[in-house]
Amino acid sequence: MKRRYLLLLPCVTVVASCKVTKTYQRPATDTVAQYRGQSLSDTMNIARLPWRTYFQDADLQTLIAEGLSRNLHLKMAITRIEAANAAYQQSKAAFLPQTGFNAGYKQSRLAYPQGFGFVTTTPQYDMSLSASWEADIWGRLRSSKKAAYASLLAGEAAKDPYSPA
Repeated sequence: MKRRYLLLLPCVTVVASCKVTKTYQRPATDTVAQYRGQSLSDTMNIARLPWRTYFQDADLQTLIAEGLSRNLHLKMAITRIEAANAAYQQSKAAFLPQTGFNAGYKQSRLAYPQGFGFVTTTPQYDMSLSASWEADIWGRLRSSKKAAYASLLAGEAAKDPYSPA
């Protein structure tokens, strides 16, 4: 009887360890229906007005445009978004097979006794080809792709209030 339990324990452990990540269940939240480009019903809200329509003075518009073009925080945010986009593209490429090729040539001088006095140099040619592919059994690649996509969306959402009109 104890042998059955001793055999059952490793089997249950192996089966239980196959599922590492849990499926994400979005929590129920009370959010506003206007999100990501939806039309606003509040006509008194000036947050979404382009700044050029709010500030009519031409000199002030010139100064604001110059300030936005030289804004280091905005440039850093845009650079972070581009880096997040590159990380997302790289995480998508992780699902593809990887290949590699290497070639080389080396010529060595031989000592007199090695070549018997006839051969003074010897060439060596090297060539290798490799291919690999990672199966996403445990969900690591899928999870990293989701994380990179979430980082990209967060960066774009953070840039939105500062976008010049």
